[in-house]
Amino acid sequence: MFFGVFGAIFLLSQFFQAAQGYGPLEAGLRTLPWTGIPMLVAPVAGILSDRIGSRLLMAAGLALQAAAIGWLALVITRTSRTAR
Repeated sequence: MFFGVFGAIFLLSQFFQAAQGYGPLEAGLRTLPWTGIPMLVAPVAGILSDRIGSRLLMAAGLALQAAAIGWLALVITRTSRTAR
């Protein structure tokens, strides 16, 4: 799962730079929530995993990930932005 997620982040940053015309810093800032939130959620998920079990948390996490990728597919356009 982690290889797929981090591979998607890498490809998304490439998409932001090549197709959307953002610079490396702008592309990094746009992917920061995807890479930064797990640092905040991991301790809470560990505590919840002990209480309610890991199966439910994994299913919820994967469902949220699928919803986020689906939302990106709807929002992102295929056209390139003009260079600044």
